[in-house]
Amino acid sequence: PPQARSPRPGGVSAEKTAQKTASCRMERPRDGDLEHRLSSHRAKSVAVDQDVYLNSVALNLHSLYSGLGRLFELVARHVDGTLPGGATWHRDLLRMVSRETTNVRPAVIDTDTASNLDEFRRFRHLVRNVYTTNLQPERMAGMSELRV
Repeated sequence: PPQARSPRPGGVSAEKTAQKTASCRMERPRDGDLEHRLSSHRAKSVAVDQDVYLNSVALNLHSLYSGLGRLFELVARHVDGTLPGGATWHRDLLRMVSRETTNVRPAVIDTDTASNLDEFRRFRHLVRNVYTTNLQPERMAGMSELRV
């Protein structure tokens, strides 16, 4: 008796083709799965947006202190004729400009402002040396309310 021929070239039956096709199809995501994926994507997007925002605020606070520090350096160098040195020179510079120099100049900033700017100085050090891995939004928000 003659052998039955396969209905498809290559010897693969229609049933086998349908099975392979079905196994390759992606399942349509259930509504709950899709909502979960979208929610997860939104959460990641918000986290990225918050990181971008915090980085921006950190660099602006850093720049504020850096600009004021340059002005204080100019006063110390050109008016006082001296600039602090050593490992604590930034802190010493703040103290220096918060005091009157007899017969030379009045205090450039008051002691409260010097204390607030010292917080900015410490924060600038954090941004320069550790950068954004340890940024604390609460601390940054508090700094924006300091009077300088």
